Amino acid sequence: MISETLRASARAAAHINKGERPSRLDVPDDDTTGPSLSELAGEVICKPTPTYTETLEAVYVLEACLRNYRYDPGMGGAAIYSLYEQVSTTILPGADLLTHIETEEGWRNVKRSPAKLTEVTGSPETSSQELRRFVAISSLGTDILKYLDELLPLSDYRDHVRVIISLAAFTDIKCSWVSEASFANASYLLTKHHSIATKPHVLVDHILQELIRPLFARSKHPEITARGRKAMQPSPRIHNSSLLEAETKPWKFSKVYCVTVFRWALQNLEKSLVEANWPLVVPPILTLIDDDSTEYKAKGCELLTILLAITPPALLERTGLGEVFCDAVMPCLSYLPSLTPQDQSLRLLREAYPTLVALSRARYPSRDQQKERMEMLDQVLRKGVLKGHFHCSDDVRITEFLVNQIRLLVNEMGIWSVKHLKDLTPLLSDILSDPFGTAYPPLLAAAIQTLHTIILTGQPRIAAHRAEVLRGLAFCWLGLTDDEPKVQNSYELKKGLKDAVKLLIAAVQSEVDINADIKSLVHSDGRLTEFFDL
Repeated sequence: MISETLRASARAAAHINKGERPSRLDVPDDDTTGPSLSELAGEVICKPTPTYTETLEAVYVLEACLRNYRYDPGMGGAAIYSLYEQVSTTILPGADLLTHIETEEGWRNVKRSPAKLTEVTGSPETSSQELRRFVAISSLGTDILKYLDELLPLSDYRDHVRVIISLAAFTDIKCSWVSEASFANASYLLTKHHSIATKPHVLVDHILQELIRPLFARSKHPEITARGRKAMQPSPRIHNSSLLEAETKPWKFSKVYCVTVFRWALQNLEKSLVEANWPLVVPPILTLIDDDSTEYKAKGCELLTILLAITPPALLERTGLGEVFCDAVMPCLSYLPSLTPQDQSLRLLREAYPTLVALSRARYPSRDQQKERMEMLDQVLRKGVLKGHFHCSDDVRITEFLVNQIRLLVNEMGIWSVKHLKDLTPLLSDILSDPFGTAYPPLLAAAIQTLHTIILTGQPRIAAHRAEVLRGLAFCWLGLTDDEPKVQNSYELKKGLKDAVKLLIAAVQSEVDINADIKSLVHSDGRLTEFFDL
């Protein structure tokens, strides 16, 4: 029998749970015999439609009893099967949690701040508590799956695919329903049983074919065919109202976890299986990128990056989807403040830029195609970074991100990037010479590091732009000198400035008399003597 003391402790814990990693309950001393597995199997779904509080109570009891349970192989096999089935179903996020918060972005907002719900429901406490209780259920539930695996290995469970899909839903720590505990437990079990979890029949038949394909069947991308090729005559786009979205996009509502499962399947899909299953993976990815939500656009970009890493270049060329992918992702670079909130913008940009770089490598893999690849990266730099900075130069976090992308793109382009020196050096010098720049040191650090890269990469042409470079470096040094007591990491910033000067001198001294330029600057402001070591 299950101790009443344990039930009371579980009931109290379930009502006060705040959503952090739930504390474990101890089996009380009066529970001398312990419940049987059959009794435990009836705990997860104790009522036909249990509330999250009731489910959490049951999960607390299960975790406490199974933690030190010693299984007799001759008894309880059916009960363990039942527990596997019930727990793996219980831990999946369902549509009922999205009654008031209809998208995954809503989950994220609640996880950050329950007060966000006030605008949506007028009753933030009830909804946020339910969401937080679900996080606790999934954390304890994945603990229980680990205990069950010790009693009866997952590989021996006849319906192990159901459990694998449930665990895969917790393999992305960025998802708002995933806690550190559930992520760690899912990763452990999937790694332990990697050989059975990643078999083709699991990844292709059960996940891609049976789970993902039906969920995306009613939200097709208009520019591709059913075979995953570029459509010669794209079909017109159909914009569904928010009322119809729940029906046409179940992957966004009732099966919100499926994108995470799809991501895990792609990460484990062998290269040899990509071409045969191309129609199963491409349409959902393009549908995600085409969605109105920045969160799902970001997920689509991430999935595309994963797919490109395992896609043969010849397949991309043969299907004609290189251009389609590029046309789908490029508009993501324009999701900028103030039309797009800063956090959402950064979330999308952090996925879109790496995707475009990966796409440039996949579309043009050979040295003979270097010119075409550079032309694509030119467009990313011009339409993405430079245009983005023009619109958002007053947003320091966006600007910091864009400056870091300049460094990465210049490294990708190499000497081909020198054509952009006329735009990049004034941009960086303006950032470094900003009188209020010391208010946000990370932007100065990013600009200094990027300037290092530009000087090294553009050495053959940097001499013509030395005045702009010296202007930015000198003004930044003076600003740091004036505000040094208030600036974090001022020593590292000043060292970076000095390193930039050394790189510049080494790069141009054979072409021009840069020492004369430096002496002129020192003459105009004596505080620069220390900077130039004169």
